[in-house]
Amino acid sequence: MTVAVYVVAHIAVEDPDAYADYQRQGLPTIAPAGGRVIAGGGPVHLEGEEMPGGSAIVEFPTMEAALAWYHSDAYQAAVPLRQKASRAVMMGLEPMP
Repeated sequence: MTVAVYVVAHIAVEDPDAYADYQRQGLPTIAPAGGRVIAGGGPVHLEGEEMPGGSAIVEFPTMEAALAWYHSDAYQAAVPLRQKASRAVMMGLEPMP
Protein backbone atom coordinates (compact mmCIF):
# COMPACT_ATOMS: atom_id res chain seq x y z
CA MET A 1 0.00 0.00 0.00
CA THR A 2 1.34 3.42 -0.96
CA VAL A 3 0.84 6.14 1.63
CA ALA A 4 0.88 9.82 0.66
CA VAL A 5 3.71 12.10 1.75
CA TYR A 6 3.64 15.84 2.18
CA VAL A 7 5.87 18.75 1.28
CA VAL A 8 5.34 21.48 3.85
CA ALA A 9 6.56 25.00 3.19
CA HIS A 10 6.53 28.08 5.35
CA ILE A 11 7.20 31.16 3.25
CA ALA A 12 7.75 34.76 4.32
CA VAL A 13 7.17 36.80 1.17
CA GLU A 14 9.32 39.91 0.99
CA ASP A 15 8.54 40.98 -2.61
CA PRO A 16 4.93 40.17 -3.57
CA ASP A 17 5.36 41.04 -7.26
CA ALA A 18 8.42 38.81 -7.65
CA TYR A 19 6.70 36.07 -5.64
CA ALA A 20 3.77 36.18 -8.07
CA ASP A 21 6.28 35.36 -10.83
CA TYR A 22 7.40 32.32 -8.81
CA GLN A 23 3.80 31.18 -8.34
CA ARG A 24 3.07 31.51 -12.06
CA GLN A 25 6.11 29.38 -12.91
CA GLY A 26 6.32 27.04 -9.91
CA LEU A 27 2.73 26.01 -9.17
CA PRO A 28 2.08 24.43 -12.59
CA THR A 29 4.98 22.01 -11.98
CA ILE A 30 3.16 20.24 -9.12
CA ALA A 31 0.31 18.37 -10.87
CA PRO A 32 2.45 16.79 -13.62
CA ALA A 33 4.65 15.35 -10.84
CA GLY A 34 1.62 13.71 -9.20
CA GLY A 35 1.18 16.35 -6.50
CA ARG A 36 -1.69 18.49 -5.38
CA VAL A 37 -1.86 21.51 -3.09
CA ILE A 38 -4.10 20.53 -0.17
CA ALA A 39 -3.74 23.58 2.09
CA GLY A 40 -2.25 27.03 1.95
CA GLY A 41 -2.46 30.60 3.05
CA GLY A 42 -1.94 32.54 6.22
CA PRO A 43 -1.89 30.18 9.17
CA VAL A 44 -3.93 30.62 12.34
CA HIS A 45 -1.31 30.99 15.06
CA LEU A 46 -1.84 28.47 17.86
CA GLU A 47 1.40 28.24 19.82
CA GLY A 48 5.06 29.25 19.90
CA GLU A 49 6.82 32.16 18.28
CA GLU A 50 4.72 33.58 15.50
CA MET A 51 6.47 33.61 12.15
CA PRO A 52 5.61 36.02 9.35
CA GLY A 53 4.24 34.63 6.13
CA GLY A 54 2.07 31.81 5.04
CA SER A 55 2.29 28.07 4.70
CA ALA A 56 1.42 25.45 2.12
CA ILE A 57 1.04 21.68 2.14
CA VAL A 58 1.44 19.70 -1.08
CA GLU A 59 0.54 16.00 -1.19
CA PHE A 60 2.49 13.53 -3.33
CA PRO A 61 1.88 9.80 -3.75
CA THR A 62 5.42 8.88 -2.61
CA MET A 63 8.56 10.54 -1.28
CA GLU A 64 10.24 9.61 -4.56
CA ALA A 65 7.59 11.60 -6.43
CA ALA A 66 8.04 14.58 -4.08
CA LEU A 67 11.82 14.52 -4.50
CA ALA A 68 11.52 14.09 -8.27
CA TRP A 69 9.27 17.17 -8.38
CA TYR A 70 11.58 19.25 -6.18
CA HIS A 71 14.68 18.33 -8.19
CA SER A 72 12.96 18.54 -11.59
CA ASP A 73 14.28 21.00 -14.15
CA ALA A 74 10.84 22.64 -14.29
CA TYR A 75 10.67 23.36 -10.55
CA GLN A 76 14.35 24.20 -10.18
CA ALA A 77 13.86 26.89 -12.84
CA ALA A 78 11.33 28.52 -10.47
CA VAL A 79 13.42 28.21 -7.28
CA PRO A 80 15.57 31.33 -7.91
CA LEU A 81 12.36 33.35 -8.27
CA ARG A 82 11.16 32.12 -4.85
CA GLN A 83 14.55 32.73 -3.26
CA LYS A 84 14.67 36.27 -4.66
CA ALA A 85 11.18 37.09 -3.40
CA SER A 86 10.98 35.31 -0.04
CA ARG A 87 12.55 33.40 2.82
CA ALA A 88 11.35 29.82 3.04
CA VAL A 89 11.60 26.62 5.00
CA MET A 90 10.55 23.56 3.03
CA MET A 91 10.51 19.91 4.11
CA GLY A 92 9.18 16.54 3.05
CA LEU A 93 7.24 14.60 5.67
CA GLU A 94 6.26 10.95 5.65
CA PRO A 95 3.27 9.73 7.66
CA MET A 96 3.90 8.50 11.18
CA PRO A 97 3.61 4.73 11.68
